[in-house]
Amino acid sequence: MLVIAIIAIIAAVALPAYQAYQTRARLSEVMMQLTSAKNLVIESYDPSDISYMNNSADSHNTSSGAAATKYTSSYLINRNSGEITITTNANMALDPDARNKTIVLTPQVRTGSGYVLLTALPIGTIDWACSSVSDNVASGRGMAVINPGTMPTRFVPGECR
Repeated sequence: MLVIAIIAIIAAVALPAYQAYQTRARLSEVMMQLTSAKNLVIESYDPSDISYMNNSADSHNTSSGAAATKYTSSYLINRNSGEITITTNANMALDPDARNKTIVLTPQVRTGSGYVLLTALPIGTIDWACSSVSDNVASGRGMAVINPGTMPTRFVPGECR
């Protein structure tokens, strides 16, 4: 009886931890799929002519680039700011708390006075601020977040916490 009770207690603790681990792994896969969207923003951003990024974002959002994947319902690029919003779907493989939530990536350029959003049309190299329900890592780096995500921090990569 004692052995069964111990196994039940271990299972009660281990199973939720394992499910959270699986969801984190699946969301890491989602983040890797965003490489093409991030590259699109980086390649199309031109401070002297923002219309190229606007058109690229519009094209991405209406094409298969924004289409649903195994764990996402969409990932859209904001035409003005370059911000990428990933929305998870209701896939049963995800933890219930991670379904239909968002993670937001905000592109910024580091200048002599800190990070500046692309809407200010700065010149320089683009870096990304990632946010879930928290943006502590991005804020700690001096980055601003326009729209925070809704994904609980226990499921996101460290840079999005």
